[in-house]
Amino acid sequence: MAKNQKKIMPINYTSREYQSIRRDLLEIAERLYPDSFQDFSEASFGSLMLDAVAYVSDQLSFYMDYNVNESFLDTAYQFNNVLRHGRALGYKYQGRPSTFGTAALYVIVPASSTSLGPDGAYLPILKRALRSQLIVD
Repeated sequence: MAKNQKKIMPINYTSREYQSIRRDLLEIAERLYPDSFQDFSEASFGSLMLDAVAYVSDQLSFYMDYNVNESFLDTAYQFNNVLRHGRALGYKYQGRPSTFGTAALYVIVPASSTSLGPDGAYLPILKRALRSQLIVD
């Protein structure tokens, strides 16, 4: 009865970072396996396994927190997730509106050899561009 009694212990679910997870795993190993797990030095195989499990648990805790945060509108960070939450609430996203305006371009062009205006060989040609890129030849 006493042997079963020492195995029953409450689990602390608030350990979320590497050091506290490793400390809790070490306490569990000391309590549940006192005969087989006796080498607690940092160079032992058991320490390597504790480190590996604590690292994986820390990463899983991070991703779990991230996924839970993205599941709610007020804590979501990614734009697509915010749009999905908004769509569920009836918001209709129209996309980015196109912009337009007037631009004045000034170019210094050398005079022609006859001095009757600009030299046509140096005049730039304004081409239509995709995605608001201005291309001047």
